[in-house]
Amino acid sequence: MSSNTRRRDDGELGSGGLCLGMVWVWLAVLGVGASGCDPRGEKDEREADTATDGATDSVESGQDTAGHSGVAVDEADRDGDGVHRADDCDDLNPLAWDGTYDVVPGDLTHDFGSFCDGRCARGLEGSLELGTIRANVLESLFCLTDVGGSVLARSDESGGGSPGGEHTDLTGLDALQHIGGSLSLHDQRHLDSLDGLGALQTVGGGFYIHHSDQLVSTAGLESLETIGGSVSFYGNEELADLSGLAGVSAIQGDLTVYHNDALTTLAGLDAVTRVDGELLIRDNPALQHLTGLEQLRWIEGDLIVVHNAGLLDVAGLQTLESVGGGLALNGNEALSDVRGLASLRTVGGELQLARNSALVDLNGLSGVVEVGGLTVYAGGTTDLRGLDGLRSVAGDMHIGSTVLETLDGLSLLERVEGDLTINHNASLVGLEGLEGLTEVVGELAVGGNAALTSMEGLASLTGVRTGLFIGSNDALESVDGLDVLEWVGHDLVVHGNGALNDLSGLRPLVFVGGDVRVSNNGTLPTLDGLDSIWHVGRTLQITGNSALVSILELESLSAVDADVEVLGNAGLCDDQVVVLCSALGTGLGGSCTHTANTGACP
Repeated sequence: MSSNTRRRDDGELGSGGLCLGMVWVWLAVLGVGASGCDPRGEKDEREADTATDGATDSVESGQDTAGHSGVAVDEADRDGDGVHRADDCDDLNPLAWDGTYDVVPGDLTHDFGSFCDGRCARGLEGSLELGTIRANVLESLFCLTDVGGSVLARSDESGGGSPGGEHTDLTGLDALQHIGGSLSLHDQRHLDSLDGLGALQTVGGGFYIHHSDQLVSTAGLESLETIGGSVSFYGNEELADLSGLAGVSAIQGDLTVYHNDALTTLAGLDAVTRVDGELLIRDNPALQHLTGLEQLRWIEGDLIVVHNAGLLDVAGLQTLESVGGGLALNGNEALSDVRGLASLRTVGGELQLARNSALVDLNGLSGVVEVGGLTVYAGGTTDLRGLDGLRSVAGDMHIGSTVLETLDGLSLLERVEGDLTINHNASLVGLEGLEGLTEVVGELAVGGNAALTSMEGLASLTGVRTGLFIGSNDALESVDGLDVLEWVGHDLVVHGNGALNDLSGLRPLVFVGGDVRVSNNGTLPTLDGLDSIWHVGRTLQITGNSALVSILELESLSAVDADVEVLGNAGLCDDQVVVLCSALGTGLGGSCTHTANTGACP
């Protein structure tokens, strides 16, 4: 029924309706036009309502439905909108009488006051954009039950928009049950409660609450069961409670809990069993545990727990079995216990353990058998025990920690599909712990380990498919430990190891597919250990080894596909280079260059 045609009390239709004082008050407060009423009061006389038995309904004095004492209430029309209660879909609301449901096409961005137009229930085909949440706007949407698009409330910092003060809750949206798109509350600085969303059951897209500084709790969402996209709580300074999501069992996108200063627990997410995207928990300084995630079993994307200064452990993740992406535990300064990950078996991406200075052991990760990559960097653990079940790394593996003393804990590791870098471990004295490693598909780089004295621990390594780099290990005296290494697919580089005096650990090596570069090893006297190599796929470069006196150990070399460069070896007789290049003959694919080898010749 339109606002211009209302039912009179005697049941007949009249044009223009009846204008009661109370209706005018409601309409004036809410900013709704009263075009259907005669402002001159020509039809302000109400006819008595006659019941079917001929009796007249009584008119009682007392409180009206709006709570005004001393105002007469007509029991046949309690809200005074001129519509008999038998025909009124809501006889307690003078702005609602028409029970016909329809859907308004398009988006709703302004003129909120005329949206309901007398209806008790109405849908919106498109999106609802509210700007700064204001009481008069929400109250005028009392009939809204469904939004086909998104609901967006982004604060208008200029203070414009509809008149009325900023609202502290969402009262007025009490009928809203379904949102087809996303629900986004951004920069609502005065919002301290989600009251008003108690009927909301489904959000087809994402759910976002960002920079709502006064919001303390998500309580008020108790009917919400389905979220079809991502969920994000970001930059809410007072948010301490996620209990309103207790009915949501799956996050069908990312779950982000980022920079919420007062948040101490994730309780409220207790029903969530899976996250279809990424789970990011970052920069929540008061968060001490991950309690609230006890039912979570699968994460399809990454699990990232970083820079939570007060986080003590990962309790709450006890049932987590699989992470499809990477797992990063980084920069959690107080983290000392990862036993909450005891059920974890697979990590599809990189397992990152970095800058957790209080984490002195990795107990809790022993169930992990395969990861997409592994990084252990700048932590507090002196060994890698806790990774005892790890058999395969499908990508790169990086080890770099100033306090790490041994690689114990990796004894079951057989294969690294990417690069294996063991760099800048100031306390590492050996590579024991890698005894099961048979192949590195990428590059094996051992560099900048100041205390490393040998390569012991690589006794099962038969091949490195890309390159082998051994450099800048100041205490390394020999490369013993590479007992069965037979081939290097690309480059072999031995560079800048100031104490190195013995290459005999490389004696099993017969083939190098790229360059061989031996340079700036100040105490290396001979190339003993390279005597089994018969083929170099590119350049042979021997440079800057000041103590080198002999290269005659290369006598097995029959082919260098590119150049031979022997330069700046102060103790080497240059004639040895001439002999080497002559012996190669047609096996030398490029040029032979030799200068500044100034050692005495016999």
